[in-house]
Amino acid sequence: MKRSKYKTILLTGKIDRNNIRWITNKHKVIEISPSRETKLLDKLHPFVIKLPLDDVDVFIPFIGEIFSEAVILRNNTAYTIGYVAGTFRFVDFLKQQLGLSEDLLNMLAKLYGMVSSIVFDKFDVLVANSSFVRNKLCKWSRLKRRVDEIYVIQPGVDTTFFKPLGIYEKYFLAVSRIERLKRLELIINAFNLFKRIYNREFQLVIAGYLSPRNRNYLDYLIKIGKKDVNFVLNPNDDELLKLYQKSYAFIFSSYKEPFGLTPLEAMSCGKPVIATGEGGFKDYLIHGLNGFLVASNPYAIAKRMLLLARNYELTIKMGDEARKKA
Repeated sequence: MKRSKYKTILLTGKIDRNNIRWITNKHKVIEISPSRETKLLDKLHPFVIKLPLDDVDVFIPFIGEIFSEAVILRNNTAYTIGYVAGTFRFVDFLKQQLGLSEDLLNMLAKLYGMVSSIVFDKFDVLVANSSFVRNKLCKWSRLKRRVDEIYVIQPGVDTTFFKPLGIYEKYFLAVSRIERLKRLELIINAFNLFKRIYNREFQLVIAGYLSPRNRNYLDYLIKIGKKDVNFVLNPNDDELLKLYQKSYAFIFSSYKEPFGLTPLEAMSCGKPVIATGEGGFKDYLIHGLNGFLVASNPYAIAKRMLLLARNYELTIKMGDEARKKA
């Protein structure tokens, strides 16, 4: 919106005043709430609420939560570009949190895909935020369009804000919401293994937003963290930038992350990334060049932490490549 030459309206269920300080007269933000006419549909808000699109030429809904694609059912008068940022994420949640069998998960995904396909086909254009998300969408949905008719446009980061300082202090950094789907215990357990072998001055810093419902998870992380594990809760943008710029390397452990913006922010600050499993970050994280893609276990993470800790020149070289990619 800041860069667009067009008048833009941001429709949102909740306005964060700190994030819209850049709004000018050319743009406006509207906080949406259900009207009396949609009272029976309140529980599904905001996915089926009628939006004020009378003077809108192009409507770009952000599709991430379950059923969020349903926004088009009552809002299809304008040209629609569906920006798919995390479809079928509920399958990952059920697998990681409840350990459901693959057969049951496949059945649930296929059922959801059958219904969602009807809705997704109503969009004029579909855009995925990563190749990973596009592949999931095509795997589980019965879309009428081909794979190459779903565009992949990755979000970028502001490289004039997230910029390197050439500082490599002795701490590994993880930036993530404090929730179980992010698997932060993997990073802490890896760091504990790392410290057994390389008992130097290195620390681990975990920074991110904590909601009240995840307080028990934070208590668990603190318990297994022992010494040299520091938590920075709800940092502002400037605090986060300093953490990125001064860190030694970045570690990412989220379960099947649709894209992964925090690794890209770290890379923009000139830091190599160690990432686990699979996800959208494979679009920009190149193993052995600007970071490492490792198995989802503490030993694999600790091995790469050791490699970087013992090779300062390699860390700088990979950090330079990370900045170029960002």
